[in-house]
Amino acid sequence: MREELEARQIAAAYYTAWTAGDFDEMMKWVADDVVCETPSGMLVGPRSFRRFWVDFMTRMVKRVELIALYGDIDSAAIVYSCDLVGAPDQPVAEWIKIRHGKISHSLMIHDQASVSGVFGNISPRFHGVLTSAA
Repeated sequence: MREELEARQIAAAYYTAWTAGDFDEMMKWVADDVVCETPSGMLVGPRSFRRFWVDFMTRMVKRVELIALYGDIDSAAIVYSCDLVGAPDQPVAEWIKIRHGKISHSLMIHDQASVSGVFGNISPRFHGVLTSAA
């Protein structure tokens, strides 16, 4: 049962799916009310979440390499490096919150200075301390 899996196991399955380009498998790990905070804005719902990952992986990413994956029962952090079109070796951290065996919240952290040439001048929409939505 998914409820019995720890967040790090869910995070590993999710990471494996999107890095392989298997977005149907990735979405099996995503809640219907998912919220994702990216450097370029807030994504709400599975449709925008999927669209973000499909666009990101098919148009921007040249390589992804896992650095570390940490987690406990209901949250995990995935740290990876990726080569983006026009911005090589970008460190990324993604914190995910698990509810009922699925990802309910994702916070993606990029080095904005190093990707500003790729994404333009993006300003973060997230400020302050992230608290659980549950």
